[in-house]
Amino acid sequence: APKNTSVLARPSTVIEAGSSLTLTCISQANPAVENYTWHRINAADAWETRSGPSYTIAEVSPGASGQYYCEARNRIGAHSSPVLTVK
Repeated sequence: APKNTSVLARPSTVIEAGSSLTLTCISQANPAVENYTWHRINAADAWETRSGPSYTIAEVSPGASGQYYCEARNRIGAHSSPVLTVK
């Protein structure tokens, strides 16, 4: 199953409004990761999920602040990254 899953934020976790932000999910897995799911924990405890190893916000707004994590899954199992806080 996937392991050592983490999220990399570029250019950083502190972003100016209007800039772009890319979050990349990195995981070690054999067999390879088949899908990635992105989760955002917001104030209402709702979940947003998006698939793919990278998640890009073209123009960051103040509403994009929050906590994000990814889940990497292959046919054996799944592993979630630690939560990353974006400001």
